Amino acid sequence: MEIDKNSTFYINARKRIQEYIANGGDIDRLDSKHPLYKYIKNHKQGKGLTVDEKFALLGYTRNYQRESTIRQNLINKIDAYLEAGGSFHIRRKNLPFFNHLRVYAYYLKEQGIEMSHEQIMREDLGYKQYSDLYFRSLGINHLAKFRDSEGFVDRYRDNRQFRLYISDLSITLGIPYYLTVTLLVDEKLRDYEVSLDKVAYTRQLLANYAYEHGSFVGIRSKNIKLYDAFNYLVSHFSDGTEQRFSKPEWLEIFGLSDYDHKFNEVQAQKEIDIEAIMQRLKQEYGDRQLLSKNIHSNDYSKILKKAISLNISIEDLFKMYEINYEGTPRPRLSAVKLNHVPYLKEMKSLRDALMEGYGVKLSAGFTKEEVFEAKVMAVKKVYEEFKDRLENYLPICLTDVNIKGTTK
Repeated sequence: MEIDKNSTFYINARKRIQEYIANGGDIDRLDSKHPLYKYIKNHKQGKGLTVDEKFALLGYTRNYQRESTIRQNLINKIDAYLEAGGSFHIRRKNLPFFNHLRVYAYYLKEQGIEMSHEQIMREDLGYKQYSDLYFRSLGINHLAKFRDSEGFVDRYRDNRQFRLYISDLSITLGIPYYLTVTLLVDEKLRDYEVSLDKVAYTRQLLANYAYEHGSFVGIRSKNIKLYDAFNYLVSHFSDGTEQRFSKPEWLEIFGLSDYDHKFNEVQAQKEIDIEAIMQRLKQEYGDRQLLSKNIHSNDYSKILKKAISLNISIEDLFKMYEINYEGTPRPRLSAVKLNHVPYLKEMKSLRDALMEGYGVKLSAGFTKEEVFEAKVMAVKKVYEEFKDRLENYLPICLTDVNIKGTTK
């Protein structure tokens, strides 16, 4: 149990210590008969700590309590925990020696030595299996639960919480999520998504198609995926003035209007009126938070279409009406889906070569945590090596693509 810095005990104890010192008292010589000693020792705050550890957490280390004693007390607690089958890979504050670790960290800080808890555990005390990175990454082992009959784990994306965990972890590691899945965990993906400018990307796809076929006549039957991607662009993009562009207008913008086509002009659209919907929602929810699930599907569809026509996110549209809406702000037309991870075989070969060069393996006496950390380092190096090639791969990958929007 640690000492709450906002508690009455913490405030009063520090005040009494300060008064004791101001009156000439020496906390190093404070004995068990003194009322201040008894007050601090017997109080329920910091239960399980020695009186000197309590003093340290209150900000007053008793100097006779030498580093070797504090350090050894911590080691004894850790060893007893491990011998009883304890694991380091739980919430840090739930570790039974956590407060003793804090006391030792405070003591070192007073000696001018700044060390994190992880540095103390690994570098000072030698517990190499204490790893914040390994603990943070434990959840990736659950990817195996999402394997289908052929071993692909794409279904994990259907689990919102786990999808966000993989995304957040990948950002922390500094690698794309699809490399976390395929290169760090060695699971298989049927397809993966990457972010890029869909307008420019669709233009490139259309230009390559035109160069190959000489016209856009018959594009629907020859390349339905590209046709659907073009349709999506027409339906989900405007110039911000509620003016939609027809397919021929897009070809003009893209500099492809010289190619024959049979696209029809878009019919004039009736202006989308959401005023009554928004005023009703504002009156109903006031300053309370509004979630998408609280909005009727028909109303939500109209609001979404209005946001698209204005070329803004749905979150920004709600802000215009001063409605407290909770959503995930992401740019529209922001993801492209590809049907395999390029260069995966080559990247795995480089990763394995790097790992071999590191020499960090269980058979050499390293912990599983150290092996995992070495693998993360290898994957990050592989990504840096292949980053340009991965990015340059997109413009030439013209088959089996699915361009999707992400406005919510």
